[in-house]
Amino acid sequence: PWLIYTYNLTNKTFYWANSGNMSLYTMSTPYSGETGQWYLEKDLLKKPNHKVFIDSILSLTPLQRDVAYKKQAIKNISTYPKKYIMNLISNLGRLLFFPSDYAPDTILSYYPFVPNIFIVVFIFCSIIIGLINYKLIPKELIFLFLFFAIYLVGSTALSAYRRMFHVTMPFLFLFIGYT
Repeated sequence: PWLIYTYNLTNKTFYWANSGNMSLYTMSTPYSGETGQWYLEKDLLKKPNHKVFIDSILSLTPLQRDVAYKKQAIKNISTYPKKYIMNLISNLGRLLFFPSDYAPDTILSYYPFVPNIFIVVFIFCSIIIGLINYKLIPKELIFLFLFFAIYLVGSTALSAYRRMFHVTMPFLFLFIGYT
């Protein structure tokens, strides 16, 4: 029903929302001191590096603004590919270990770091064991692992948070336990 609704509004198939390109824009930020963390437009307006661009698109419709974010993100990525790769690494760090900029600055924000280190080590060990013994692993489990890998890469390409990693835990425990 949601896709039918959004299609009626936008005439675009599979148009879930208009926040993906904004997320890609913030991920593609080429400025030093920024790591691709997602911010609201009102927060971007407070940042001098983004103010001119955000001011230039505020009068556009939501769909036009979405297109403008996408164009600017593609321009940033093609102009500054190394910075985008560094932002991807930072995003992976937020996904697995470190708190986002929105997290309170307390020791509790780093609490998941320790268990996630073990999970990441177990994932790598499971991948190695799985590659060595790939014929013994059920095809369904391999398919699920590929789905997980695509999900992880896709999550890292935009804005990633720990909660996006935590939803994969049941599958990860199944894969790790099986291997």
